[in-house]
Amino acid sequence: MHPHVSIVILNWNTTDNTLVCLNHLLASSFQKFEVIVVDNGSTREERERLHTAYGNHPKIKIIYNGNNRGFCQGNNIGILNSDQRSKWGMTLNGDTKVGKKWLEELVNAVERTGAWGGTCTQFKEEYAKVFGSTSVTGFGGLYTDASLTEEFRRTHLLETLAVSGAWFIFDKQRLGLPYPDDYFMYAEDVHLGMRIWLQGGKVMRYYSTDPEGFAEHFGGHVLQKRRRQFAAYIGTRNRLTNFLYFYCMGTIVKVLPLVLLTQVAYTLMTPRLLPARIAAFTWLFTHPRAIWRGRMLIQHQRKVPDKVLLRLQTCNMTNEVEVQGRAAKALVRTCNRVFLVYGRLVGLQTRDLVPDS
Repeated sequence: MHPHVSIVILNWNTTDNTLVCLNHLLASSFQKFEVIVVDNGSTREERERLHTAYGNHPKIKIIYNGNNRGFCQGNNIGILNSDQRSKWGMTLNGDTKVGKKWLEELVNAVERTGAWGGTCTQFKEEYAKVFGSTSVTGFGGLYTDASLTEEFRRTHLLETLAVSGAWFIFDKQRLGLPYPDDYFMYAEDVHLGMRIWLQGGKVMRYYSTDPEGFAEHFGGHVLQKRRRQFAAYIGTRNRLTNFLYFYCMGTIVKVLPLVLLTQVAYTLMTPRLLPARIAAFTWLFTHPRAIWRGRMLIQHQRKVPDKVLLRLQTCNMTNEVEVQGRAAKALVRTCNRVFLVYGRLVGLQTRDLVPDS
């Protein structure tokens, strides 16, 4: 019988974490899955350890890349090498532990709701008090007290713009490859989420009450720790690219001042990363044809207006708790107030400005 879910796990000199992740997956109550481990140019020793442990396992296929292709292309390679009959694809970080019921509850949730993508995390009571929305600028986000109803307490389901690529299930038959190869990493999960919504699907976050319905990210991010300038560059470039790809021109004109003000605010808070942000804007200005081609590809798939995307987001810049220091928190508070006033003036239909949407 062919697998129902094709799970892609990247390995880049993190075999210890990957083996822990595989051990947890193989103990799942839901067994109609395959795993494609894509080794992204690890050392010979790491590759040999991976092969020794799981090279001959019937549920696991290992693909060896000669070099690090990045998160996006690495996961796409995994999907290309998956069973083409499987309904669902999934990208799962190798530094993740999952409970025995996690995959079963996740698959049941997306199929029951008709979602094209989503994830499952364990329910906590504080989730009934706050809601996480990404910022309309694509940078940061804010937790608000918006629209958490008795229905949420009953179903433990929330519509969301996107979920983390660390554990993102998606309809492989409808969507094909999940991520744009040239993103390398960062904001690719938002790209996939926005693509789902723009094509008429939806993304759901399910909160499990089963003790074994958890997913826990236990590892660290090697690239972000070692190469902060590159991380800031690629993250800024990709978020700006998403902004230009997905919105109609009217929304771009309205939101652009907020995007630029966000960059000024983040530069004031982290001035050392200014060269990375300048490089990101430089890339955009020097690649107009690539941006236009990407935009046209996305816009030709559009089936819904921008208000569908906007109602899942906040007009605020970011959450105060995401920044350190009194001055930074004061700056965020001020920007949030300015953003909300501006959003009302230009008629942005975000979650916090049109709460009943």
